[in-house]
Amino acid sequence: RRAPAGGAARGGGGAGGAPPPRPGAPPRPPPPPRRKTLANSCKTYFAGRSPVQQQLPRLFARAAIDPRLRGEALSKEDFLALGQALLALGEA
Repeated sequence: RRAPAGGAARGGGGAGGAPPPRPGAPPRPPPPPRRKTLANSCKTYFAGRSPVQQQLPRLFARAAIDPRLRGEALSKEDFLALGQALLALGEA
């Protein structure tokens, strides 16, 4: 016996071979966003603001913070240290 035309024998012809969602099933959540390191986040944020962007290594050194960390790893005190270092770079 032959399968009907339209790909019904292959699971409904969904994209990428994935089976279609079950009727009444909740939608799949989107994948979580990728987390960036502090250095990459700051490069993106300060893009076009050349004086700060070029001094990011000094900013992290002055605040005594590893730029390879992710934002969620910082304490309140670390954020304050970054802010104070940023202000000090602006005064220099």
